[in-house]
Amino acid sequence: MTTFLIDSDTFSYFLGKDKKVSHKLRDVLNNNAEILICPVVLYEVRRGLYQKKMTRELCFFNKLISFHSWREFSIETWNKGAELWAECRMRGQPTGEGLDGDVLIAAQAYEHNATVVTHNHKHFDFLGVPWVDWLI
Repeated sequence: MTTFLIDSDTFSYFLGKDKKVSHKLRDVLNNNAEILICPVVLYEVRRGLYQKKMTRELCFFNKLISFHSWREFSIETWNKGAELWAECRMRGQPTGEGLDGDVLIAAQAYEHNATVVTHNHKHFDFLGVPWVDWLI
């Protein structure tokens, strides 16, 4: 079974009712793929929706994620995230505020042998985690 972990930016396309992304989700689900919901992604999406007072989109997001697999962070996820973060810092790679979230998303993808679904390729290229862009 193929497993996907959907990044925050891809959820924004779902919330905007992007047909291409919605069709791709339906296609992978029809092929028995598993969709993981990452705690960091949940946090990032919800905080943006709360900030913008987008209650309709928040209800849609809550309903959408309820159909998929929730995974808490295990000790392995936290350890892999710390390792990835340290490696990035030693190489002088991205050190912005998004690094913590991205390494934790990547670490969870590693733990569950998942592919990250993102349009922000540059956020994951340097982490070595497999990713796919459903907008291409």
